[in-house]
Amino acid sequence: MSPLLTFLAVVGGAAVAWRALRALLRIARFAVDRVVAGETAEARAQRGDLTGMAEASEWKREAGRLRRRAFATFAFWVVLLLAPPLTPWGALLYAAYAPLWLVHLTPFGRL
Repeated sequence: MSPLLTFLAVVGGAAVAWRALRALLRIARFAVDRVVAGETAEARAQRGDLTGMAEASEWKREAGRLRRRAFATFAFWVVLLLAPPLTPWGALLYAAYAPLWLVHLTPFGRL
């Protein structure tokens, strides 16, 4: 294997691992958001603030939806990270991932 292919394979693997890590951090962030929204909904329900409780419940549903979406994104990146060693073209596939450093694919923006 040529040194250039090896270098690109390492860079590509790091790009996919970085994106998987970012998705994992989004899972944690949205899990915290969901807990906070749930606590806010409970506090507003105890105070009798029906409108605020409905808003907090909506925030909780939205955070749950975004967490599930982040989990699906994480699963996608993990599959991309683990699939190449199962094929005879592992180094070539990892090298093909190298341009991911140049592409912004996530709709969530930066963490």
